[in-house]
Amino acid sequence: MHRPFFFVVAVVALFSTASAVYEVDSVSPSTGKYLQAQVVTLTGADFGETSPGSLVIIYTNSVNGVVKTCGSSSWIDSTNLQCTTGTEIDAYQFVYFTVTIDGVPGEISNAAYQALPPAPVITDVFPFTGPDSKSIKITLTGTDFPVSTQANSLVFYKSTDLTTPVPYGCSSHGPGTGAGLYTCTVNSTALKDGDKIYFKIDVRGQVSQISTGNYPGNFTASRCTAGHYLTSVNYQCVNCPAGRAESNFNKVYSASNTNCTTTCAPGKYSDVGASACSNCAAGTFQSNPQSSSCGTCSANTYSAAAATTCTPCGSNFVSSAGASTCTCPAGFQLDNGACTQCAAGTYSASADSTTCTSCPANSFSTSAGATGCTNCGSNFVSAGGSSPCTCPAGYSKSNPQAPASIGIRLFSNNIDSGATCTQCAAGTYSASADSTTCTTCSANSYSTSAGSTGCTNCASNFVSAGGSSACTCPAGFALGDGGSTCTQCTAGTYSASADSTTCTTCSANSFSTSAGATGCTNCASNFVSAGGSSACTCPAGYSTSGATSCSQCSAGQYSGSADSSSCTNCNSNTFSASAGSTACTNCDGGKVSSAGATACTTSGCPANFVSNADGGCDCPAGSALSDGDTVCTPCGSGFYSSSKNSASCTACAGTTPTDDDKPKPGSGKGKSSVVKPATVTTAATGATSCGCPFVIDDNDEHHDNELRATRSVRLLDDNTACICPTGRFIDGNHCKSCPVGTWSNTVNSVSCAPCSGLTYSKVKNPTTCTRCSNDGAWLSIAGSSSCTCSFADNDGPKDGTKDCKCQAGNYISGGQCKPCPAGTYSASINSVSCTNCAAGLFAPAQSKSCKACPIGSTSNDGITCVKSKPKSFQPEKPRV
Repeated sequence: MHRPFFFVVAVVALFSTASAVYEVDSVSPSTGKYLQAQVVTLTGADFGETSPGSLVIIYTNSVNGVVKTCGSSSWIDSTNLQCTTGTEIDAYQFVYFTVTIDGVPGEISNAAYQALPPAPVITDVFPFTGPDSKSIKITLTGTDFPVSTQANSLVFYKSTDLTTPVPYGCSSHGPGTGAGLYTCTVNSTALKDGDKIYFKIDVRGQVSQISTGNYPGNFTASRCTAGHYLTSVNYQCVNCPAGRAESNFNKVYSASNTNCTTTCAPGKYSDVGASACSNCAAGTFQSNPQSSSCGTCSANTYSAAAATTCTPCGSNFVSSAGASTCTCPAGFQLDNGACTQCAAGTYSASADSTTCTSCPANSFSTSAGATGCTNCGSNFVSAGGSSPCTCPAGYSKSNPQAPASIGIRLFSNNIDSGATCTQCAAGTYSASADSTTCTTCSANSYSTSAGSTGCTNCASNFVSAGGSSACTCPAGFALGDGGSTCTQCTAGTYSASADSTTCTTCSANSFSTSAGATGCTNCASNFVSAGGSSACTCPAGYSTSGATSCSQCSAGQYSGSADSSSCTNCNSNTFSASAGSTACTNCDGGKVSSAGATACTTSGCPANFVSNADGGCDCPAGSALSDGDTVCTPCGSGFYSSSKNSASCTACAGTTPTDDDKPKPGSGKGKSSVVKPATVTTAATGATSCGCPFVIDDNDEHHDNELRATRSVRLLDDNTACICPTGRFIDGNHCKSCPVGTWSNTVNSVSCAPCSGLTYSKVKNPTTCTRCSNDGAWLSIAGSSSCTCSFADNDGPKDGTKDCKCQAGNYISGGQCKPCPAGTYSASINSVSCTNCAAGLFAPAQSKSCKACPIGSTSNDGITCVKSKPKSFQPEKPRV
């Protein structure tokens, strides 16, 4: 756009007197609303690096030539300034800017700012719905509508024509009665039912968009539906008031109480906006017309639907508020339409029962009309019906003084009498019902649990004090068979406390002389005993003159066996150098001694010979002559001679002579020979006999070929065999019993084998191991002296000789005997699972069987019993 000529002249004149040029190249924004102030940014060059001392910006209207100074001018930077215009710039007018900095004016700008009228916007219409085929004024709400003049045009379009819009004119239009309002009157022939219209307005050439969309900016013509009426003012659809109804469409009424056609009659009602009246529901009523709700029937009355009043129930029948029928209550029974009260001793628990039920066992009812029975007092029982409650056997009854007015039956039923029925404690009993005391069990009898009706005698050897709940196995006895037997301890053993599980062997050098000992007695001085002895002995090397005297033999004496009555002097040519000797030692060759000597002296005899009483020399027993009887040689190990001056030494059974042990050639006595190996031998040289290389360590006697206990080695009668019997083993010079948990089945064993797993041994000298019960319930490890249950046994401890039982009512799981949970049972021992109770039965935990619920109840879960629900009864018609 070219600037007017007069602006050019002004610019020439300005430039003729100034040297600086301030030119505006662009403005932003370039357009804005008309008749409104606008902040405009001017962009150019050479506006200075700092804010100038003075800045004046003017703008010139291109239409009327009016020059105005910006309401405010500001420097932003060297290329940008700002100007705020006034509100006088009208629609479609341009203004151009001139900048003066510190008194020096610049050129008028080529860029201009133009004021434009804004496009109007329709935001809403009112009303947005109305009747069809009627003239109606519609008010548009929006922005930038004309305030005092008509718009250039206002048209509307029907929604059916939006593809190719066809405009319809308003019969009249003009500004509304407030800012942002504009009206259009649509004539009565323009709209039909269901028509939806949209508006478009033209204000000074600025045209709004068509107000498409469901809302805002549209109007829909529609008919007023049933349940409503059209007001005669503004044709608005209004709900019918409560108590009235309208079934017609577009029915026009004035806003008064006479609107809508139908008035609801008594027994009916309507809500707001109803097209018809509704019947009052059964159990309610309405006696007035034109009602918005129905009243509720009071208790002991009833009504059917659409009732105007409520009807009272018949004799004994009852109802709650709002009932549509009456019922025969609990405590009564229906009989041919009548409602009759239940007699004493019977009851009915629910309404409309057809029978009265007798009270079950352990309960009673004392008056007519009962809805349930009263349980007997704690621990009291009854047979049911009207029978009295009694305190059963196993309990005791206290009878406080009852008032005379209560009577015998009332007292027996335990009502308000204060009587109590207390279970007899363990160790006591009552044998009959209604006993007033519990009797104490006598000595050596017991009752294990509370509520006993008698006492049980203690088993053999068991004892108890009076009033006991269990018997005990006394000291001197031991429990066996899992605690079921009580056996007296044998001599040489004892138990110090009651209920001991074993009899303990007396330790070495102590004893118990009789069975049933509660302890062992230490041996007297010098006396000795092996473990488990019933008496002490005075050992070899000592002599005894009574049960309490045991004296050591002096040097020069000996005693070769236990319990010797005296000590014997050593023979001549023998000696004992120390006290307590069990044998005398031969003098060495060339030495002699007198009887009772403690040492040998030198003699004139050759080596190994000894002097005799005749003054000659003898080759003593234990040696043999050789080399023409001139040499006396002691017998070697494994050989012996039992008499003096023997021609040879005899080999013990089982000994093969060596060259050193055989008689020397040329003696003319004896001969070389090899004997078969046997078990009799001697380890010493110069032996006068053969004997076992061990002693047996206990007091047991064995078969003919075995030794009797002794503390010295001696030869068997036939000198052919020395036997450490089965059940024993040889340890050094001792034949010892195999320990419990081991066994030996051969003679002369050098060790005992441990019992294998699942076997045990618990007796002396075991020759075999006993197998644990093979039912899978017993366990043992190698070398065991007993078997143990593989689970916690509810039947007490076991010793391996009886079955290990997981009793009925329990089951085996994970190596343990566990109780069956409530609702299940097991009927046999060693069960591996529990069985669920059948429907209607129940069982507490650890049950052997399931039980039936009491009469009138059942069980759904097998754990608890609940009352059965009787069938409900609904009368065919209300009773009056």
